[in-house]
Amino acid sequence: SPNTVTFNTVIDAYAKSKQPEEAEELLKQMMLLSRTDPYREEIIKADTISFNSVLAAWSGSKKRGSAQRCSQLLGHMIKLYNAGNNDVKPDAYSYTAAISAWSAENQDPNALDKCLELLHKMENSCALGDEDLCPNTIAYTSVITALARSGHD
Repeated sequence: SPNTVTFNTVIDAYAKSKQPEEAEELLKQMMLLSRTDPYREEIIKADTISFNSVLAAWSGSKKRGSAQRCSQLLGHMIKLYNAGNNDVKPDAYSYTAAISAWSAENQDPNALDKCLELLHKMENSCALGDEDLCPNTIAYTSVITALARSGHD
């Protein structure tokens, strides 16, 4: 029977096929299964990998509203983690996917601010000892791209 790895594999396939809606729908089903069937709790449970795959799907999709969707998903991860679900702890990949989505956002005049806000959260968490959130090259490159798009000096 399907387990977390099975679900994550299919979510990742949707992500690589640029099908963020389908990837997110499967994530929702996964979360519903873990909540409604206590006997399956350990077998099917959304984790950081599940969320990161959906974040990657939205970030890479270039669909309208994808940056906002990434921010919402990241916010949901943070909320779940802060409520005690250690399986969905956001990491550098989670934040970088959202930053990349905002750096590609052409319609929102606040895109640069969103990128910088996410980068600063990463840097602050890293400085406080959370090595999982230390910004990587992609995060910085995405912010530089957003700066270039915005026309700021």
